[in-house]
Amino acid sequence: MYGAYGRKAPALLLGWMSTQLKLNRLPKKYRDVLFLVDIEERPYKESLEILEIPCATLKSRLFNARQILKEKLMAKSKAITNI
Repeated sequence: MYGAYGRKAPALLLGWMSTQLKLNRLPKKYRDVLFLVDIEERPYKESLEILEIPCATLKSRLFNARQILKEKLMAKSKAITNI
């Protein structure tokens, strides 16, 4: 099964699944913000209303969530390249 992406389709799927697993393992307060803003692409104002938190808290949690996810993905990438 190569699909529209050719031979890279399975690798892309595995990469997405790995990202999903790491996203699901984030603490809820980070996962919720990341999901609303980055996955669902909701505006900050709407996300603030849903989560009932101040703007500074949303921005802080979003920054931290992205950093944690980035670190987890980089660690996985390093582990793969060291095989």
